[in-house]
Amino acid sequence: WTKVSIKWPWLVFSVIACLILSFLYIRYNTPMYKVTARVMVNDDKKGSGMMGASELLGDLGGLLGEKSTVDNEAEIFKTRLLMEQVVNDMNLNVTYFKKGRVRDVELYKSPFKVLLLKPADTIKKTVVELKPLKDGRVALNANDLDTVVNFNRVVDLPKVGAFMLSKAEEIPFVYEDYSFVISSVDEKVASLMDDMSVEVANKQITIVDLSINHSLPKRGEDILNEIIKKYVEGNLKDKNEVADSTIKFI
Repeated sequence: WTKVSIKWPWLVFSVIACLILSFLYIRYNTPMYKVTARVMVNDDKKGSGMMGASELLGDLGGLLGEKSTVDNEAEIFKTRLLMEQVVNDMNLNVTYFKKGRVRDVELYKSPFKVLLLKPADTIKKTVVELKPLKDGRVALNANDLDTVVNFNRVVDLPKVGAFMLSKAEEIPFVYEDYSFVISSVDEKVASLMDDMSVEVANKQITIVDLSINHSLPKRGEDILNEIIKKYVEGNLKDKNEVADSTIKFI
């Protein structure tokens, strides 16, 4: 007890320091939210009143290690091609931020948009600082860029390519400083796939559970909805091709 009482100031200091560090971590660390969705997969074997030959073969296939329909569809959700389509259609390889005193905060809706016109063969992930000016132009600053430009004008950025800024009229500039990050489609696809989970919780029902971790819950919801949309479009395309082939064969 004597040894402890001698060092009690250090113990108190350690506790206070840990509490302060914990508060700062919680206050300034970017929170991540888990967004989930469920997809019911059509299975011709389910819901039939009688056990037909196809169902008997399906059960036998299950015994032999063959994947069920729901497992096969779950694998489709994990494909890189599906996520790549989503990234391209939603321009997810460009993210927008408002500048903060400690950390930048990602924006769901930005007062400006970046359109990649002619991307470089290999895009290097680049952070571009943007400051709106009183004359309607914007100042851009990056490692290889320091200029003032007008909206709807082409800007060339080394190791990124040519892009153009457009203003979102319905969203005003309310902050003094912004930034945006341009990365390659492949890099963004890999990042999103790491943050997404695809599971089949119950093999007795044809439901696939999707989830994704994202700092913006609404953006995560949009991404899952777009993934499901692309999945449905792919299924319809496959069925139409099968139908066309069948008609030609007949």
